[in-house]
Amino acid sequence: MLGTHPIVRYLNQNRKQIFTVIIAVAIFFLILRILNNIEERKIKQEQEKTNTYYTEITNANEHAKIIKQFLEYCKSGDASNAYKLLASKTKEEKYQNQTEFNNNYILKFFSENKNYTITYNSQNNNQYYYIIKITNDIISAGKVDKEPVIQDFIITNENGEDKIII
Repeated sequence: MLGTHPIVRYLNQNRKQIFTVIIAVAIFFLILRILNNIEERKIKQEQEKTNTYYTEITNANEHAKIIKQFLEYCKSGDASNAYKLLASKTKEEKYQNQTEFNNNYILKFFSENKNYTITYNSQNNNQYYYIIKITNDIISAGKVDKEPVIQDFIITNENGEDKIII
């Protein structure tokens, strides 16, 4: 035994402990693999739900272009073109004429340079619901809004044209 290498001697003396550690590590990786598979199944199920939602968003994004166009008209102060994009329901109930729309909407919400975000919310009976968040342009205004303006917009179809209900 004079020629026995110290590593071989250590392995021979600690066989049980080494075997126990190897088994523990193997069990740990097995449990980790099982948990990973469970999580992957959950993610796949969530993605299937999300894919349906993204299909709705893709269809809705076509309709959201009118909102962007409307908000750009408002930012530039073009009340005439913005007013043309409003649904008759909005015109009857809120803004009976272009001057009233300009004074009570454009000048109220777009008197300073503004930014906006358009968020798709849902769809019901060929009407698309959006949440619009209007905030000050931080760079030009030099301040952050404490409470941004949040509005609901509905895109509806009137006589073959998409119109906005505010």
